[in-house]
Amino acid sequence: MAKVFYRWVLLVGCLCVWSGSFAQTSPKFLFSLPANHAVTRVIWSPSDALVAAASGNEVRVWDVATGTLLHQLTHASTVKSILFSPTEEALLSSSQDQTAVLWDLSDGKQLHSLKFISSVEAIAFNEDGSLIAVGSNDKTGKVVEVATWDTLLEFTHQDWVTQVRFIPGTTKLASSSYDKTVKILNYQTKKEERILTGTAYIKSMDVSSDGKYLAGSGYDKTIQVWEVETGKTLYTFTHKATVNQIQFSPTDNLLISASNDKTAQVWDLATGKPLIAHTHGDYVNQVQFSPDGAAVLSTGYDRKVILWDITTGKEIHQFQYPNTVYGFAFSHDQSRFATAGDFQSVYFYESGLFTLNMSNKKTSQDILLTWHLRDLEKLRLVLLQNLKALNAPDFVELGCIYGDSFDFSNQGNLSEESCRVVDCLHSLKKFFKETPWNQQYMNYEIETTLNGMLDFEPKILARPVMFTSSCAP
Repeated sequence: MAKVFYRWVLLVGCLCVWSGSFAQTSPKFLFSLPANHAVTRVIWSPSDALVAAASGNEVRVWDVATGTLLHQLTHASTVKSILFSPTEEALLSSSQDQTAVLWDLSDGKQLHSLKFISSVEAIAFNEDGSLIAVGSNDKTGKVVEVATWDTLLEFTHQDWVTQVRFIPGTTKLASSSYDKTVKILNYQTKKEERILTGTAYIKSMDVSSDGKYLAGSGYDKTIQVWEVETGKTLYTFTHKATVNQIQFSPTDNLLISASNDKTAQVWDLATGKPLIAHTHGDYVNQVQFSPDGAAVLSTGYDRKVILWDITTGKEIHQFQYPNTVYGFAFSHDQSRFATAGDFQSVYFYESGLFTLNMSNKKTSQDILLTWHLRDLEKLRLVLLQNLKALNAPDFVELGCIYGDSFDFSNQGNLSEESCRVVDCLHSLKKFFKETPWNQQYMNYEIETTLNGMLDFEPKILARPVMFTSSCAP
């Protein structure tokens, strides 16, 4: 178990625990990889073994472990977007040369291409990598089957296609446009199922991981959140300036936005209210949740990349660059991140966040449960520290307090680990009910921490799909 780094402060009798605390160490620079031009996009492959970067008219693909340049994939003009396939066998790129190209990552050769009559920026893979979607500034788009290169669907807008997203668990595609609409298209039935109408050009669009919700933002300072199935507008959020990017959290309960009003704003999708914001010195152009949803990276024209805590908004670390930062990307295990900008290199950093186990794919409920276990473990350590300091012998019988740490870093079977946590919480309740408690050991810090631990039981048990019958209350 990695050492937990946490801070606590006692204010007027209140023990407050917060993080930088979910970070194991401070972020630190690792290395850089060179490019010939400014780097406008950087992405990690699904296994985190490869990194690709768009620089000028080329895409560079490196082996991260060795820093070896594996491929230089060349377009005739500036590359706009890049994506690894979910299988990591191919890379899809789009360009101002009016093409989208699928590249074979075994040899760097071109497998297929699609030709349009204007620049191409919007690209997407479906969940298993069997389909791609492409949208162009010529107001058209396509869904294509990768294996046969057959076109399954052609669609049009009244203006540029800005983004395309496959809707998870369905045969549907969402396509946004400067014509102020998001179209919900069924590539199996080849029908346009619904048109979601925005209030301005839709610049950024995202779909929740469960496929239930869609959000779009535009140049009129607003963000709209729709229910995909009904087309109902659930919320309209407002910034003070243009919204450049939006993203759902991994647990789908939050939305974050980057705006020219110099803020990165987190919105609570349970209440429809702003939750927390972080301010930059200039326009904010990109934001990204960490894969466990506990932290955020944001950057803007102030040439800073800031890593901050989603719970408190507190800054964990900031990186100042001499030139504009165009983007960044967390590795999927969140142990590292890479930055891209007007400095002809890709910079790599150790994030300092807890490393996630990528041996199997985690659901949003897994991630949320892991988050709860992590916070519960921090409380356990605070409790243990106080009890040992006060020499409270009765608690020695509670092995879950004095014993092994809870595994909150996705390193084992979450169902079994959650059962162990629930058993511990039940033991705490039983201890207080049946054991005469010597009041000389009780203080406000211990009582508050214990109550905080017990508060986690309903949060954990709220996910019955994670538990076996032997763990049920």
